[in-house]
Amino acid sequence: MQSHALYNGCQISRRVVFKTLLIMKFTIILLIVGFVQVGATGFSQTVTLKFNKALLQDVFKEVEKQSGYSFVYGKEQLATTSKVSLDAKNISLENALQLIFKNQPLDYVISGKYISIRQKNISQEVQQQTLPPPFEVSGKIVNDLGDAFEFLSCWPSPKMKYSTTLLVPDIA
Repeated sequence: MQSHALYNGCQISRRVVFKTLLIMKFTIILLIVGFVQVGATGFSQTVTLKFNKALLQDVFKEVEKQSGYSFVYGKEQLATTSKVSLDAKNISLENALQLIFKNQPLDYVISGKYISIRQKNISQEVQQQTLPPPFEVSGKIVNDLGDAFEFLSCWPSPKMKYSTTLLVPDIA
């Protein structure tokens, strides 16, 4: 019994079979890498935008034209927006959207070929920054009989969010 494969009466050595399989493996790997690269290039959409004090709706139309993505929004959402000035060449769609919405009260979510527009969520940091700075209150707090209180609890009005308990020193 011979250790050679027979194919149409020709003898093919193991070495030739091994090299052929090795070449096929490398070819498949190169094809897969090539397809992944093409897919990644197709996914990173680039746009060129140049606007000077343009309405947000006009900017949306231009992005739709260049990218193929569609914007989903209500007209009432655009009522509080400011005009857009932008000059960007060959930037990714994601970067363009970040620049467009930088100083706007709106945010966006990309889902498939749609860009949904929504109101921005005001973070707690921004809410805390808008609170007035703390201030010092001084004086003497007494009851109906004129006796000073040892402790005082301050409860907020419905608009305030915090309360505190103070130790009142005995001021005679």
